[in-house]
Amino acid sequence: MGNANYIGRVGALAVALGIGVGLFATPVEAFAKPDKDSNAASDSSTAKTDKADKTDKADKTDKADKDTKASSDSSAAKAPKPPKNVMVSKNGVVVKNGGGTAVAFTPEGSTGTKARATGEGATASVTSGSKSRATATGAGATATAGGGVKNSAKANADGAIAAAGSGGGVNNNNNTARASGENSEAYAGSGGSDNNNNRATVDGDNSTAYAGANGNGNTNNTATVTGDTTTGVPGDNSVASAGSFGDNNTDNTASAVGQNAQAWAGGGTSDVLNGGPGSNSDDNVATATNTGGSDSAAFAYSGVVGDNNDNNTGTATNSGTSSSTAVEAGSQGDNNSDNSASATNTANDATTQAVAGVIGDNNTGNTATATNSGDGATTAAGSGYQGDNNTGNTATGTNSGLDSFLTAIAGAGGDDNINNTATATNGVDNSTTQAWAGFGSDGNEDLDVTAADGEINEEP
Repeated sequence: MGNANYIGRVGALAVALGIGVGLFATPVEAFAKPDKDSNAASDSSTAKTDKADKTDKADKTDKADKDTKASSDSSAAKAPKPPKNVMVSKNGVVVKNGGGTAVAFTPEGSTGTKARATGEGATASVTSGSKSRATATGAGATATAGGGVKNSAKANADGAIAAAGSGGGVNNNNNTARASGENSEAYAGSGGSDNNNNRATVDGDNSTAYAGANGNGNTNNTATVTGDTTTGVPGDNSVASAGSFGDNNTDNTASAVGQNAQAWAGGGTSDVLNGGPGSNSDDNVATATNTGGSDSAAFAYSGVVGDNNDNNTGTATNSGTSSSTAVEAGSQGDNNSDNSASATNTANDATTQAVAGVIGDNNTGNTATATNSGDGATTAAGSGYQGDNNTGNTATGTNSGLDSFLTAIAGAGGDDNINNTATATNGVDNSTTQAWAGFGSDGNEDLDVTAADGEINEEP
C-alpha cells in the first residue's frame, strides 16, 4: 500500500513536470532479471558476435596479406623505369618518348613543327619549314631549325651548337640561334645567300656566333658573343661574324666582348680558318671589347679584305694591361670608301692600332682614330696608306699616357694620294708623337700634317 502511494505520487509529480512516465518506472520494472531464455539468447548472440569478430579479423588479415602481396607485386613490376633524357618532336610526331639519350626530329608534313631534346646526347632537329623551334638542353646539346623563315634554335651546354636558317639555303630570314656554354657555336642565316634579319648569340668562352656570314647578299644580320649573362663574366677567346666572307653583304653587325675577342662585319678576312675575301659590302659594323690582361687582344674588322666596301665601321676598346687592340675598316682592298676605324686604350703597356682604307688603291674618305690614356703604351692611326690614288683620308691619334709612343699616318707609302690628313696630339711629357702624310711616295698633294706637342712631322 505504502509503495503504491509512493509510486502514485512520483507519477503525479512527473506528469506535473511534463516528464514521461516511462522514465520513472518502478525498480522492478526497470531492472527486471532476465529469464533463462533470455540468457541463452544472450549467450548465443555473444557466441555469434565472437564468431563474427573472428571471421572479420580473419578476412581483414587475408585482405591485408593480399594487399601487401599486390603492392609488392606492383612495385616489382614498376622497378625498371629510369631511361628518360626526354625527346618530343611534334608535327612529324613522336611527342615525348623518354627512352633515353634524347634526340627528337620532325618534318613529315610538318606545319608549325617543334622539337625538344633534353639531356645526355641531346639533339633536336627540324631541318625544314618556317616558324619552327628546335631546343636542346644538356650534355651534347645540338639544336637545328633548318632553312626558311622565323625559325628558332636554342642549345644550352658546353660544346652546344644552335643553327637556325642555316646550311647553304637562300632567303632564310628572321631566324634566331642562341648557344649557351663554353666552346659553343650559333649560326643564324649563315652559309647561304640573301639571308636577312638573322640573329646569332653565344654566351660563353671559346665560342663563335655567325649571322648572315659565309654567303652573298646577306643583310641586317647580327652576331653577338658575350660572356655569362647571369654572372657578367665576359666570354673569352670568342668570335662574332656578321655578313662576312661573302659579297654584297650590307648593314650587318658583329660584336664580341672578352679576352681575345674578335668581331667581323662585312667583307672577309685573310687570317681566319675558312675565311676569304668579301666585296661590295657596305654599312657593316664590327665592335670588339678586350677585358683581358697580359698577352690578350681585341680585333674588329669591318668591310675588309675585298673591293668596293663602303661606309663600314670598326671599333675596338681595350682595358687589359700589356694587351693589344686592332681595328680595320675598308682595308686590304680597292675602291673602299668612307670607312671608319676607331681604337681606344685605357691600359698601361698596351698596343693600340686603328686603320681605314689602307693596303689598296683608290680608297677615299676613310677615317682612322686612335686614342691612348695608358702609360708606356704604343698607339697608331692610319688611313689611305700603302696604296695609290687614295684621296681624302684622315688619321688622328691622341695620347695622354706617360712614356708612350703615338703615330698618325695618312696617304703615305703610295702614289698620287690627295687631300689626306694626319694629326697626332700628345698632352704629356716624355712621349713621342709622329704624324705622316703622303710620306715616302710621289705625286701626293694637298697634305695636312700636324704633330701637336710632338717631335716629328713627316711629309714629302
